[in-house]
Amino acid sequence: MLRFRADCHSSFAVLSDTVLLDDVIHILIASAGEVDEHRTLAHRLCELHAVGNRVGAFDRRDDDLKKALSEVIMDLKPAPIPDNPIEYEYVTLDRDETDNNKWLSYITAALDGAKTFEIHCWNEETEWIELALQYGSLKDDDWQYGKIITGDVTPEFVHMLLSQPKPTNTEIYNKMTPFFNVFLDDKFQSCHYGTELYL
Repeated sequence: MLRFRADCHSSFAVLSDTVLLDDVIHILIASAGEVDEHRTLAHRLCELHAVGNRVGAFDRRDDDLKKALSEVIMDLKPAPIPDNPIEYEYVTLDRDETDNNKWLSYITAALDGAKTFEIHCWNEETEWIELALQYGSLKDDDWQYGKIITGDVTPEFVHMLLSQPKPTNTEIYNKMTPFFNVFLDDKFQSCHYGTELYL
């Protein structure tokens, strides 16, 4: 079975205690027909799950939301299958992990020979945005709720990435890294603070 790039780039904001119906429909419609390296429909839907974790999930009293989502999804047209889709092995690091040693071993292997990186941070994660900007530059992107930093994989960048201790704020995610997403070329993705890996 072919799997497309499993991008975890989130496009939702924490606007309130619920995700607004209009926001959900807007994102789904904007995603229709897209299968590029940043915005596959399947992963837009996965972003709903990620936002649910951040804000406490949807307002389950909203039957209109369920109905509207069903209608929008049924109306979506399939995107064309790319000629050479990228396949990944999916690995999860769950709450049983007391350190980030497994994450470090996976990303160390991926850094070997990697040429470029892409890091995603939420807007409020200013400390990590500033750190990443020491090794790259802001990508021109329409993700209004966060920043994307891209750059070359250098020895200095590798040292910085591997020397970050496991974060202690693990209430929502058992974070392996302080960076929300880390992509290396087209061969490795660390998503949701290293709790989901695509190798």
